[in-house]
Amino acid sequence: MHPLQREEHFGSTPVANGTELVPRTDLETTVVSRMGRVDPDDPSRVPDGWYMPTLDGRCLWEISEEVTELKKKGEHEKALDTALLALEVLEEACKTTPNCAMEHYVIQVAILQTKLGRNDELVETLDRWLGHSWPVQRDDYHYNLLKRRAKAMAKKQRQTGGDPGPFEEQWKVYRAKEREAEERMKSERRLGAVFIASGASQVGIQWEIRTYTKGIPGTRSSKRSVWRDTPTNAELNELEFVAVDFETANEDRRSACQIALVKFIGGAPHAQLVSYIKPPTECNEFTFTYIHGIKPRTVRQAPTWDALTEEIGKFVGDAPVYAHNAAFDHTVWQKLDEHYGTDTCPERFFCTVKLAQKLWPNLKNHKLPTVVKHVKPGYRLKHHEASSDAKACGWIVANAAKAS
Repeated sequence: MHPLQREEHFGSTPVANGTELVPRTDLETTVVSRMGRVDPDDPSRVPDGWYMPTLDGRCLWEISEEVTELKKKGEHEKALDTALLALEVLEEACKTTPNCAMEHYVIQVAILQTKLGRNDELVETLDRWLGHSWPVQRDDYHYNLLKRRAKAMAKKQRQTGGDPGPFEEQWKVYRAKEREAEERMKSERRLGAVFIASGASQVGIQWEIRTYTKGIPGTRSSKRSVWRDTPTNAELNELEFVAVDFETANEDRRSACQIALVKFIGGAPHAQLVSYIKPPTECNEFTFTYIHGIKPRTVRQAPTWDALTEEIGKFVGDAPVYAHNAAFDHTVWQKLDEHYGTDTCPERFFCTVKLAQKLWPNLKNHKLPTVVKHVKPGYRLKHHEASSDAKACGWIVANAAKAS
């Protein structure tokens, strides 16, 4: 993997000088590389030196999920304290391993400081982070931080009787750059690039994923469901199977906004179930529209997950289920079940990335477009359109059965 090389200045960082805010230049820094690209064929592979920091045995993404739950309960002060603790742990890790930097955790703090009216603290948080000059994992998140800082400085100017105009202009510039970054990442994502946000995806391959007692949110059952890399030969050659693909609104795995299930019988598509999904209110911000094109208005009249589970359960039945990068789709399914107190995630859940790596090791990579082109040359893939991706996954399984 070759990190993208590019330069970006953080811009001037004003500080108080009496009642006047003047630019300072000591924090102007040049970022020369973005280390946030990971291998989509193997989410456990990450940039050199990157690791997931922990606190008392808990990964930061787990602490981030706790923050989300506290926000859901309206406990914003406690959520901010928890988010600040996670950020402190991250900053300590970055002092020795800069490639651990993840802007997601700074944004999480910034959102809460903004909500609670802690404008001075917000500026302090952003100045501290940006001043470190750590590698930028995601350009869109980087410009999001700069945009937030410009808005906070404009507010500070208004409060002190200064001129907010220069900072308002900065906000416009950074917002435009954020959008450009989103579009650029959308194009790169089509080519198979993956970017680190909270880091949850990168450690997902090691997660222990549990099923939950039906109807009782958060109650663990004695049954555990962990996706397996590949099926047995007998499972692979079953007459019927289902391929699935989820699209999410954002990094939160509960934020599924589309599901596609395609049933194959006898090696060919037989039926499909496709639906938009309205994400839970606490995680319904659409930051991945640049990937799949789905917007808030797209899902405005869509059903929530719990309204779909009966139909999904009937459609899947006892058939084995496959996904391309099952670590992601299985986790989305489990998180939705956990949130709504449902119990629908199949026990037999397999990964076509791992299956393809096993059967066709000499392919140049094992991304969905590459593998489906190998097994089904005439298939026209519309990548990140759920039904197209699910059907492509199904064709991989069907041809794997022939090759096994």
